[in-house]
Amino acid sequence: MAKEYDTSLNTLIDKHPEEWGRLLAHQIGISATSIKTEDTKLSIESHTDKLFRVNRDPPLLIHLEMQASSRLGLPKRVWHYNTNADFRHYLPVRSIVMLLRQSSVASDINGVYERFDPTGRFIHKFEYDVLKLWEMSFEELLPFGPYPLPLCLTTKEGLEDAETTVERAKDVLRDSQLDLTIKRDIWGMLFTLGGLNHSRTILEALRMNIDEEIMEESSFVHMIEDRGIIRDRISSILRLGRTRFGEPTTNQEQILRRTRDLSRLEIMLDRLLTATNWEELLQD
Repeated sequence: MAKEYDTSLNTLIDKHPEEWGRLLAHQIGISATSIKTEDTKLSIESHTDKLFRVNRDPPLLIHLEMQASSRLGLPKRVWHYNTNADFRHYLPVRSIVMLLRQSSVASDINGVYERFDPTGRFIHKFEYDVLKLWEMSFEELLPFGPYPLPLCLTTKEGLEDAETTVERAKDVLRDSQLDLTIKRDIWGMLFTLGGLNHSRTILEALRMNIDEEIMEESSFVHMIEDRGIIRDRISSILRLGRTRFGEPTTNQEQILRRTRDLSRLEIMLDRLLTATNWEELLQD
């Protein structure tokens, strides 16, 4: 589930890389004349979340990894991505780990990754930046335009007073000259990320104060809602299928859980009335 939020935020950053890159550069004390994204595929097996080229004298890269879970092992992966980016682009690389919620602080995320050989001899030390969104203020987002607003419910103010924070975000977007489609995406992503730190009840209450047309047409809201429907359909098929056919094989359950086509899941639900086993139910 946590990776879904990373993917959603990545999509929004892809649409507005300059503003997001400037925000990140500012957070680590780097100035830039311009910023653009680079290919995040560093090798066949290495793929970062985001890679920005910061044009200045001399230039450098900013490598971003977003984390919404507390899974261990991220620092080693960040070091691996950093090194690969350095080799590929022949530029120094600053790595930033952006933590999307407080529960995502794993015990090994401390800004330093060190390696020692079996005798205890020091081999190398890699330093990276840790950006804890809940330690940022709403005001820190504003110099970079409305595009980073989806982070606002994770800032200090957003966690302390979500209602006031959303009202401030409304004011910023109301005063902006953005196209309605972009505003929809920003609102949709704002509430999507808000789900990491706020209950569904709170978010639904906050959404009631947003223009209904904007929320209904938001591509990000539709995406998250579709994912919720898909999970519900898979759960229903498993529950009803077990009642009719018994336990599915491991492979059959994996096929069902990997299905992301909502229309195909609907067909499976209808087929539960006529199928005689799991194989018939899951056939294309």
